[in-house]
Amino acid sequence: SDVRVRRAIRAAIDVDTLVSEIFRGYNEPMWTELFREPYACDIPRPEYNPEAAQALLEEAGWTDQDGDGIRECHGCENADEGYVMSMENMIYAGYGEELELAQQLIAEMLGDIGIDLQLSIVEDTVLWADYESGGVEQRGDFDLDLWDDGYHGLDPTDHLWVYYYSEAALPDYGWNIGRWYNEDFDALLDEAYTLDEGYRKEVFCQIAEILEEELPQIILWTEIDADGYSTRVEGVQATINDIMTWNVADWKIVE
Repeated sequence: SDVRVRRAIRAAIDVDTLVSEIFRGYNEPMWTELFREPYACDIPRPEYNPEAAQALLEEAGWTDQDGDGIRECHGCENADEGYVMSMENMIYAGYGEELELAQQLIAEMLGDIGIDLQLSIVEDTVLWADYESGGVEQRGDFDLDLWDDGYHGLDPTDHLWVYYYSEAALPDYGWNIGRWYNEDFDALLDEAYTLDEGYRKEVFCQIAEILEEELPQIILWTEIDADGYSTRVEGVQATINDIMTWNVADWKIVE
């Protein structure tokens, strides 16, 4: 809950290595929700800098006084004195090997700056279940959660609402699972529901600046959306606005 710690975590993660070594260069480093036209905003890319990350942790009161390589709270915010900086990092099983490898490499990178990550893999149905069913995310019962998501089409409004709006923090009402609240963000997003494209771009870029300043989520990369289909299928038409089968009624099988 200390933004300096979140910034330190981001600065310690070498996204270029993750993209090149695990995703074979198909993915691209990304650090903001607002990167896609027509609402791409000029948010400078954060620097990979483990030394700066360690300095941020020191400033935030997380130091390794017992010399075991893991930091403890000594004058930090929101934790008891001596609390060890060890956290569970969850991923979901349905993604596959690449996310597991990314999780492991991130753990190594954070370990280098004194943050201990305990790795776990959770079944999709458990991670995303509703509150009454014990859903991990809806209950907020996690330390760090690494997953992938995004929005179809060109309009990010609903995506931003679901993940960052205050009301979306209510269980089963949205996916603001970090329970982040920002009145300025809420007011700006309310303003984004307009047909004035120029004003919308202005509003979205103000939103991008708030997200960069407070860092409620740490965005690492953007993935390609690739689909394969048989050459015997005619009528397949890709669109950025929906999944590949959106026009399945028009498909035909040919010899």
